[in-house]
Amino acid sequence: MANNIRDIAVVDPESFPYIYEQNVSIPLRSKAEQSLGAVIRCNVYRPKSVEGKKSPVLVTYGPYGKDIPYHDFFAKSFAEVNPKHKSTHSCWETPDPLWWTSHGYAIVRADEKGLGQSPGILDTMSRSTSEAFFDVIEWAADQPWSSGKIGLLGISYYAGSQWRVAARRPKGLAAIIPWEGMSDYYRDRCRQGGIFANEFINFWWNRQVVTNQYGRPGRAEKNWGPDTIEGNLDEETLARNRKEQVTDNANNQFRDQAYYASKEYSLEDIEVPVLSVANWGGNTLHLRGNVEGYTHAGSDLKYLRFIVGRHDLPFYYDEEVEVQKSFLDAFLMDEDKIGWSVKGKVAAVDLLIRKGNFGVNNAQAEKAFKRRTENEWPIARTQYTKYFLTPEGSLETNKPHTLKFSRLSYKAPSFLDNPQLIQFSSAPFAEETEITGHITAHLNVSVDAEPSGPTPSDIDLFVTLRHLSSDGTEIQYTGSAGEPVPLCKGWLRVSLRKVNATHPRHRPWLPRRDYLSTDVQPVVPGEVYAVDVEIWPTNVVVEKGSKILFEVASGDTQGAGIFQHKHPQDRPIEKFQGINHIRFGPIYENYFLRNNLNNKMGSWKYAFTLSKEELSKLEPPGTVKLIVNASEENPSGLQHTHGHIRLSPQPSESPLDPLNWPRWRKFAVLFVSCLYAAVADFVSASVAPAIPIMQYQILPPRKISELTHLIAISVVCLGGSNVFWVPLSNIFGRRLILIVATLIMTLGSMWCGLAGNNFSSLLAARAIQGLGGGPADTIAADILGEIFFVHQRGRAMGVYTFWLAAGSYIGGIAGGYIAANTGHYQNIFWVSTALSGLVFILCVLLVPETMYDRKEPSPNSSVADEMGATVDEKDMYRTSQIEHISPDERLSFARSLKLGRYRGNWIKQFTGPFLTLRLPGVWVVMLQYSGLLGGIVTMVTVGPIFLSMPPYLWGKNVGLLSVAGVIGTALGATATYVVADRLLKRNASHRADGLAEPESRLLGLAPALVLATTGLWMYGFCAANPSSAAWVGLCVGLGMISFGIVQIPSIGFNYLIESYYAVSSDCLVMVTLLRAFISFSWTFFVGDWVFSAGPALPFGIFGMLMGVFSLLTIPLWFFGKRSRVATAQYLPKTTNH
Repeated sequence: MANNIRDIAVVDPESFPYIYEQNVSIPLRSKAEQSLGAVIRCNVYRPKSVEGKKSPVLVTYGPYGKDIPYHDFFAKSFAEVNPKHKSTHSCWETPDPLWWTSHGYAIVRADEKGLGQSPGILDTMSRSTSEAFFDVIEWAADQPWSSGKIGLLGISYYAGSQWRVAARRPKGLAAIIPWEGMSDYYRDRCRQGGIFANEFINFWWNRQVVTNQYGRPGRAEKNWGPDTIEGNLDEETLARNRKEQVTDNANNQFRDQAYYASKEYSLEDIEVPVLSVANWGGNTLHLRGNVEGYTHAGSDLKYLRFIVGRHDLPFYYDEEVEVQKSFLDAFLMDEDKIGWSVKGKVAAVDLLIRKGNFGVNNAQAEKAFKRRTENEWPIARTQYTKYFLTPEGSLETNKPHTLKFSRLSYKAPSFLDNPQLIQFSSAPFAEETEITGHITAHLNVSVDAEPSGPTPSDIDLFVTLRHLSSDGTEIQYTGSAGEPVPLCKGWLRVSLRKVNATHPRHRPWLPRRDYLSTDVQPVVPGEVYAVDVEIWPTNVVVEKGSKILFEVASGDTQGAGIFQHKHPQDRPIEKFQGINHIRFGPIYENYFLRNNLNNKMGSWKYAFTLSKEELSKLEPPGTVKLIVNASEENPSGLQHTHGHIRLSPQPSESPLDPLNWPRWRKFAVLFVSCLYAAVADFVSASVAPAIPIMQYQILPPRKISELTHLIAISVVCLGGSNVFWVPLSNIFGRRLILIVATLIMTLGSMWCGLAGNNFSSLLAARAIQGLGGGPADTIAADILGEIFFVHQRGRAMGVYTFWLAAGSYIGGIAGGYIAANTGHYQNIFWVSTALSGLVFILCVLLVPETMYDRKEPSPNSSVADEMGATVDEKDMYRTSQIEHISPDERLSFARSLKLGRYRGNWIKQFTGPFLTLRLPGVWVVMLQYSGLLGGIVTMVTVGPIFLSMPPYLWGKNVGLLSVAGVIGTALGATATYVVADRLLKRNASHRADGLAEPESRLLGLAPALVLATTGLWMYGFCAANPSSAAWVGLCVGLGMISFGIVQIPSIGFNYLIESYYAVSSDCLVMVTLLRAFISFSWTFFVGDWVFSAGPALPFGIFGMLMGVFSLLTIPLWFFGKRSRVATAQYLPKTTNH
C-alpha cells in the first residue's frame, strides 16, 4: 500500500556552521510523476552568509542515502578520510558540507527516486531517474538562495550519473566533475566485452542499494539511516516498486533490447565544462568510462586528469580538493585563477606517471609518482608497436616466421579460484619505455569439445597485461578497493566479435562493437576466429631490465577482485566447457598493439624514428589545417568547395578578438608597427653618416672609433632591452609596453638633443633611445602574429620587415644631410624626437591590446571566406564574419584605449626567453639574422667613412650609399610579399589533408641567403680595391644583403611565430639579443679591424659565416617538422598557432 506523501521538511539554522534543511521536497515535472504526487527529497546545506548573498550550488543525486552517515556506511574508509573533510553530515562518495559551505558553496544532496526518503520506483541508472536528476538541478538553480549556477561533484555512482544528466542540458548547470565514474552502462559496468560482470553488481545492489529502498523497515535499527518518515511498506509493495538490476542484467544481453536501450544517451550532447578524473587502478569498472567520456563529450572546455590509489580516499586529498575547487570556482564563481575557462591555457590532459614499485594501498608512497601534462588524448606522439605472441610463450617485436601450424591450449570455462590461462613474456627491456594509452589484442582462437563433454558454442576471452620487475616479481598497483591489480584487463565474448569499422568511434587501437542482437555470430568447434580484444587504457614506465607479461584466460584471474564474471545464466557450462586454443601458423598473426612513448631521451628518438607517412599525419605545434576540401565538414557543419582556406588560429565569437577586428583597424595597427620599426632604426642609424661631421663639432674632438660607440650603445640597447620588454609585455600586455617604450624613445631623443658637447651624457641618452626602440623588433612583430591569420602573416611580415630595414637606410641617408644642411649634428636628434613623439601618439590612439584569451572558436568563421574565396583569393586581409553585434559588444574607441589585464608569473616570464634555446628554429633564425645585421651595421658604419676619403670624396653625400640599401629592401619586400604566403598555401593545397607546415615558407629564403652571402664578399672586395668605379660594387653589395634583410627575418620571424606560437615573443627576444650582441661587437671592434687589416679579410669572414648560417636552412627544411614533434614537450599547452 502506498504512503501518503506530505511535507516533511525541517530547517535547522543554529546547530551547525551552516544552515541545514532536511527532507526538502522537490516536485517532478513529469505529468505521470505529478499524478502520483512523486517528489525527490533532498538535504540542503547553505552558508551562513550576509542576507541576500546567493551561493553557487553543488548537487549530488544517488542511491546511498543522504542521511546515512559515512561512518555507518563504511567505518573503515571513514577512519582514513582526510580529517578536513569529516563532519556530522559526511556521506559516502560525496563532497563534505562543512568544508564546501565554508568556501561559499551550498550543497544539495538528494535521495534518488525510490530510495531514502524519496518515494517512487527504484530504477537506478535509468532514463526516469536521470529525468528526476534533471528536475533537481533546475530546482536548485531557481532557489532564492542560489546564484543559479550548479556544479556536479561526486565519486562513482555520483559521477556516472553526471554524464547522463549533463547530456540533457538542464538550466543552470555550469560544470561537472565526474570523479571515477563510468559513462557507458553496458560496456563499462555491466557487460564488459559482452560478458556479464555480475559479482560486483550483486554485491552493490544487495548491500548498498536495496537496503536503502524507500519504505524498507528496520533501517534505523541497523544504523543505516532513519526509517522512512512516511511509514514502512510491505515486501510485496517494495518488490513492485523496484527494478532488480541483477535480474535485469542477467535477462538482457544486447544493447538493442529495451532494458539497455533505455539507458543510452549521447556524450556529444554535453556542452558544459568537464573535468573527468580517471584512476589508473580502476581497470575493472570506471577507468574506461572516464577516458571515453572525456574523449567524446561535446564540451569545448574539457579536461582529463589521472590519479592512483583507492576508489574512496583520493577525492578528499588536499591537492585533489584544490583542483576541484579551482575548477568549480572558475565556472560557478567566475574566479578563474589558473585559466580553466581559457581554452588551451590549462593542459587538456594531466597524467600521473606510474614509474617505480611503491607497493599497494600505500597513499603516501604513491605520491612519488610524477605528473606530466599533455595537449590531447591519446597522446599525439604515441607510436603503436605490435608485440607478437609466439608458440614458445614469448613476446617478440619482430614478426615471427612460423612455417608450421601449432596451438597453445587451456581449459574452459574457469573462475578466479582455479584460473586456466596461458602467459607470454617479453624479453627484459633494453631501455626505459613508457606505455600510455589504449591497447588492443589480435588473437586467432578456436575451441574443441572435451572427451565426453558437451559441444561448446562460444568462447570468453579474459586478457591481462602484467608488469614484472627485473627480478621476476610482479609489480602490482592499488585497485578500487585497495586490492593489488595488474596493469590492465580486457574481455571479449567471441560470439560478439563483430566490429563496426564504419562507426565514427571506431579506432585502430579501440575497436568499436555495437553489441546488438543482430551482431551475434556463430562459434563452431574447430573453426579459427580472428578477433580484436579491447584492453582498457593504462600507464606504466617499464624500466630497463623489466618485462611485460601478456595473459589469456578462460575466466577471471588475479586482479579481478570483486569484479568477477561468473553468473551461471550468462556463462553456462554446457555452452563454454571445452578446450580453448590460440592458433599459430603461416596464416595467423597473434599480437597486442602496444602504445609506446620512449621518453628517456626526450622525444627526439621518437621524432626521428617516425616513417614519412606517420610524420605526415602528426600535427605538432605549427602544423595547421589550412585548406578545407569539398569532402570535409567544418565545425559549424557547413560544406565547402575545394580550396577554401580555414582560418588559423580559429577566432572566437567576440568582436573584441583581434582576429575579428575590422580591416581598417588591422591596417592601422600594421601601419603603427611599421612606423615604430622604421623610426626606431632611423633613430639608431641616423648618427652613422654624421660621424665625419661630429668628429669636428664635438669638443674636445673624439676619434672616429670612439664616436662609433654612439652607434654601438644604441644597437646593444635596442636588442638587449627586449630581455625585459617582452616579459613585461607578457605580464602587463602589449599596449602598455608599447606606450611606455615609445615615450622613453621620445624622451631619450630629446635628451640627445640637449646633451650638447657632453659626450658621456650623449652616450647615456643614446642608450635610452635604444631602450625605447627595443620593442619595435619583437613586440611589434608579435602583434602582427596576434592580429593576422596564418595565411596572411607572410605578406604582413614582409611589409613590416621592409620598414624595419628601410628605417636604418633612411636614417643613413638623412642623417648626414640633416647635420650638414642645418649646421649641427644635434638637429638629427630633434628630428628623431618629432618622429618618436608621433609614434607615441599613434600607439596611444590606434593600437588596442592584442593579447586575447581565446575561449572558443567562432562557428561562423572556420573558413576564411564563406562567400567563395579560394587559394588564390585577392583579399589577403579578410576577417571573420561576426554578425548581429550590439554596440556594447564592439571594440569602441573608448574600449580600445584600455590597457591589457595583469597576468603575473614574473619568474616564468623572465626565464622563458632563455628556455627557447632548446628550439632548433630559434638558433637558425637567430644566427642568420645576426649574421645579416652584423654585416649591414658594419657596412653602414664604415661605408660613409670609405666614401668620405679618396678616391671618392663624397662629403655630405656619403649617406647616399644607403640608397642602395633602400632599393635592395624594396626588392626584397616585393619578393617576400609575392611568395611568402603563396608557398604556404600551395603546399597545403597539394596535400589531401590540407595541412600547412611552416617549413614550406623556408624555400623562399634561398635567393635571399645566396644574395646576402655573395653581397658581403662583393662589398669587401670593392672596399679593398678602391677606384673611381668601385663605389658601384659597394652599392650593389649593400643592395644584395639588403634584399636579404627583408626576406630572411620576414620568413624567419613567421617560422618562429607559427612553429612556437605560445612562446614566439620569447623566441624573438633571443633573436634580437644575439643580434644586439653581434651588432654591438661589430660596431665596437670591427671598425678598427677593418681599418687595420683592410676590408677584404673581415668581409671575407663575414661572408663565410653567413654562408654557414645559410646552410642551416637545409636541415631545418628537411627535419624541421621532426624537430617540432620532438620539442612539442617544451611548449605551453595551447590550441593557438
